[in-house]
Amino acid sequence: MPGFTVHPKLEGTSPLTTRELYGRNYFITPMSACDEKFFQGPVEYVPNVTSQWAAAVRRVPNPSNPDQLDLHIEKMYDLVRLKSEVWEFQSEYRFFLFAMPMLPPFEPNGTDLPTVEQMLSTSAAMQMNVDPIATYIDVPLASEALEQLVIRTGPLTSDEDRAKVDEIVSQFAPKALIIRSALDGQIRRRKKST
Repeated sequence: MPGFTVHPKLEGTSPLTTRELYGRNYFITPMSACDEKFFQGPVEYVPNVTSQWAAAVRRVPNPSNPDQLDLHIEKMYDLVRLKSEVWEFQSEYRFFLFAMPMLPPFEPNGTDLPTVEQMLSTSAAMQMNVDPIATYIDVPLASEALEQLVIRTGPLTSDEDRAKVDEIVSQFAPKALIIRSALDGQIRRRKKST
């Protein structure tokens, strides 16, 4: 299992410090502080991903206002790790961060955390379908994780691209293992349409 840093303020394991959980327009719910399985786990390969999502995600009446529908997602942490059984040979492992929008925008100054009012505004932001705006979130990796890295190249990886991967790995993660896809040589390239 990949390692990550323990942050005592969260009283659990987390890849981010308490301060790193907050961006300008979002905050990341510290799920990993509750239970490590909410942050990471092996992919579950299933016959039909779409049907499992359809069964787990639904709109339900708000208990306080029946005219308003709330989004209800069962086992959200499990959903992000579902993948078609066709890909089972990958033995994939996934990490999961849940970023929620926040209103008004939080102006980080290095030490301050958002106010309670800003945190409570998340519900309103979600109902108004506010975009958290984050296109990516950097998560620091322990250097030991790179030493255990296994890179599986795609089945259509050319020799030239494999050489590029070898070069990058030798530079940044020399102990990493590079293996070819189990589908190597079994998949044809698509013909370019004219």
